[in-house]
Amino acid sequence: MSLELKLQEKRQCNGGGENKFQLPGGDLQGFVCFTWTSAFHKYVDYCNLIKIQVILEGYLVTNPSNKLSSGKKFYTSEILSVRGIYGEKRLGEVFPKRSFAFPFMVSPNLPQQMIPSCRSSKMMNVAYRLKTRVILRDHGQQRAPDAAYSSFSHQLPFIVTPGSPNQATLDFILRAKSINNSSSTSIDLKVNANKQLVRASNESFQLRGSLSDFVASTQSPSAIEALVRLDQIHNSAKPVTKITGKLIQECTVDEGVTLQKKAELFNIRLDVGDKGERKCEELSIPFNLPSGLLPTLIEKDQSAKVSYRIQVSAYAGKKEDCCITLPLIVLSH
Repeated sequence: MSLELKLQEKRQCNGGGENKFQLPGGDLQGFVCFTWTSAFHKYVDYCNLIKIQVILEGYLVTNPSNKLSSGKKFYTSEILSVRGIYGEKRLGEVFPKRSFAFPFMVSPNLPQQMIPSCRSSKMMNVAYRLKTRVILRDHGQQRAPDAAYSSFSHQLPFIVTPGSPNQATLDFILRAKSINNSSSTSIDLKVNANKQLVRASNESFQLRGSLSDFVASTQSPSAIEALVRLDQIHNSAKPVTKITGKLIQECTVDEGVTLQKKAELFNIRLDVGDKGERKCEELSIPFNLPSGLLPTLIEKDQSAKVSYRIQVSAYAGKKEDCCITLPLIVLSH
């Protein structure tokens, strides 16, 4: 299995007026390329294609000589997730040449919008990679259900911005200059016409958040930032170790039946650090809306009511301690 990335050039209409496909300028066109060789081609020929997935990961660099070496992940964002596009057809029937390439886009135009920023100095030496996964299911009945699925993964480095230091380091330097780390300083998230502040608290900490834009368009999708702040109430409380964000879509039809779909937007791991560093944590987390949860033709029917919201949750260990719900409006025109 391999992953191919290349920049797709913009193509204008020619003099004869023929319309040609034009991509947004600067976006990166990627291809998930999967080829099965003679070593196991007969097995793959009889499999169903269950899922194709592309994930952007950010991680701490522990071995500078090997940028893809395993390090602590602090950021994951799903760029592409396609399920069951060929139904029950076997791969040998759909792709007799035993090879296929599935396209996807790496957006937005400005690469730094894909980088979450944090006040932790341990986040300075970071790198990014694109990870692809193809999941197959054995069509035969010979194997046990838990052994019927096979997963093939591939990863390669993703250079967010050229030069040194990288954009994540520059972001940290700018934030360190503008933010006072003392606990006595009160830093409130700004609320204006484009932001709605939501807060929730428990006995241990307070969670506050807002969106950079609570109105999104399916015609010109762009990155949205979730602005999140954690304030610890008691020093003895367990520290928050993870922040997650999910997009929730609810569709209510005439009969009163409500269908709900969810997709993970981001998953951020936080450094625990010393107790003195836990009192306040601010995060600016960019994400793109998954196309699988945008309005479909059925959901655009006037008889159906579709609503969206983003659920941001804070975890202390494996337990979800607190969550907030941020409203989102998705326009289909």
